[in-house]
Amino acid sequence: MNDVLTKKNDEIYNPKIPRYERTILYKNIEKKTGEKWIDGKPIYRRVIDTTTNNVQSIINSMNIDQLILIYGWAESDYDQSWPFPNPNPPEEGYKSIISRNRTSKAFSVSFGNFYRSTDNAKIVLKYTKTTDTSS
Repeated sequence: MNDVLTKKNDEIYNPKIPRYERTILYKNIEKKTGEKWIDGKPIYRRVIDTTTNNVQSIINSMNIDQLILIYGWAESDYDQSWPFPNPNPPEEGYKSIISRNRTSKAFSVSFGNFYRSTDNAKIVLKYTKTTDTSS
């Protein structure tokens, strides 16, 4: 073994190559990431794998306090897949956005008219929950 590779916790790694996480498992279940948000609450990750018409109701059922990160892909008409959210697509019909009402805390998800309600969407969210307390 050379000086670039060292053994730590029975794993070989290169300290000169930064690592974000050892192993990231993306599943359609809520999982604590081991990270903390600026208010001390634990950060969760979940993948939503559903149709575009279900995204909003699923997000609103998750007890989200702070939505930290959201990204993914949504399929549309004409065999196209587009990033989500996509506020500035080349054509208005491919627009997809998410917003939140500051009073009611409800999320609103909107897909342009080139998306059918049965089109598939895979979206990753990182967030804190209303059910956790700050530390």
